[in-house]
Parts: sequence; structure tokens; C-alpha cells
Amino acid sequence: MNKTRIAAGVVAAMAASAASVTAHAQSNVQLYGRANVSVESQKVTDVDRTNVVQNNASRWGMRGEEDMGVGLKAFFQLESGFNIDTGAATNNFGQGPGPNGSLFNRESFAGITTGIGTLRAGRITSPLYFASADYISMHNHDTGTSSDALFGFSATGVNNNNSITYKTPKFGGADVEVAYSFAAGFFPNNPAAFVEQPGSNNQTNVQVAFNYQGGPLHIGGGFAQMKDKSVPAAGESKDETAVIRALYELGDFTLGAYYERSKFDFGGGQRRSRNNYRLSGM
Repeated sequence: MNKTRIAAGVVAAMAASAASVTAHAQSNVQLYGRANVSVESQKVTDVDRTNVVQNNASRWGMRGEEDMGVGLKAFFQLESGFNIDTGAATNNFGQGPGPNGSLFNRESFAGITTGIGTLRAGRITSPLYFASADYISMHNHDTGTSSDALFGFSATGVNNNNSITYKTPKFGGADVEVAYSFAAGFFPNNPAAFVEQPGSNNQTNVQVAFNYQGGPLHIGGGFAQMKDKSVPAAGESKDETAVIRALYELGDFTLGAYYERSKFDFGGGQRRSRNNYRLSGM
């Protein structure tokens, strides 16, 4: 009889423990989006003036997370661009169809947050872009005809396929994120067999981005390198960029700026560099 009671007590304790874990695990999914459109009169040098309904990076998506307990949290995000003036799907630049007919052509990733940082894997927007050009874009969130046309996307990529990222926890208001994008379809021992994966931004990419906020002062930046193996006969090209960004909140005013130094391969052994500055205010 005592053994039976002990066994029943153990089963009851296990059931209570399982119920407790289930009760603490919470999940949620959020549907989000943005419909951004403007009516503009546009004129480019030597081109007639046109009046247009201008899409400004409209998008919709889903994001969700589940608290798994013991300091672990799983999450995902799926985001698709669309052209609000025509209803058509758009790619990451907001023009034309998405790559290879992709539904979630802007971002699609899953990840996990732990006590030692956050891991993501999938199609991911450049962390360095978010830490620099996007961070100080105070007009229309860097979209449409007023977007940043000079940032070094050839080195960072925009929405990069086959990517993994690791972001540290915050230490004293600062964090660091490292990203790597694989060259899917490239075979080092047989370059002629290369098949570029539709929608890839060049091929192999590595970048490091940092962000810091101390009161009204925000500082960020980092480094990115893109290696393109898409034309084996021409050899590997390499684009690089380094950026530093600052933003300061002064009462009702916000001021931001970044400086970028980029180097690009132009083929035939030609390698050129460029300085890019941007100032913004709100």
C-alpha cells in the first residue's frame, strides 16, 4: 500500500510539473504592415516631368514568438513587399516582381533568444544598414524617391538569402551583431558548376554592426564585405564598406549623420574607393 501511494504521489508531482511548464509557455503571432503612398510630380534631367502615384515600400508580414521557459524564446518573422499603386508584389527595392516569385521577399527567418544572445537564420535584412543609413533616415523611413541612393548596398546586400546572425545581449547600452551569408550553389572545387540561387544578393557576405545608446546620444556603425562568385571566369570580386553613425536628441530636435568609406571592384583589376556623407534632421 505504501509503494502504491508513493507511486501515485510521483505521478501527481510529474503531472503538476508538466502543467506548470505548459502554463508558463506563452506564444503569440502578430499581423503587421504598412500602406505608404504619395502623389508626386517627378522630373529627372533630360526627361519629361511626370505625375505619379508613388509606392513607398509598402509591406505586410507576420511575426511571432513563444516563451519556452528557462530563459529561452523562439521567434519568426515573414515579410512581403507589395506595390500599393498596382497591387503587385515587389522585391526588396520596391520595384518589379519579387525574386523568383517569392512570397516573403523582404524577410523570412526563424530564431531563438537565450541568455547569451540571439540567433537568426533565413533571409535577413543587412544589420549594418539598420545600424547606419536606416537609423538616421527621418523622412519617410528611407523609402520611395526620397530614399538613400548612395549607401554601399553592393557591400552589405539588402535582404540576403541563406544568412545566419548572432546578436549579443546589451552591455551598458551597447550590443554587437555579426552576420554571414552563404554562397549557396557555389562549389569551390568546380566553379563552372555554379548556379546562382534566384534572389541572392551577390553571394558570400560577412558584416559586423554595433549600436550604442547613452541618453540622448546614439552611436553605431560597422563593416561589411561582399564576395561575388557569380561569374567564375572573371574570378572573385570583392566590395567592402565601413560606416560610422551618430544621432543626438536635443529636445524637440533630432540630428543625425553618417560617414561611409567604400571600396569596389570594377573588373579587370580596377579597384576604386568612395566617401559618402549624409546629414539629417527632424
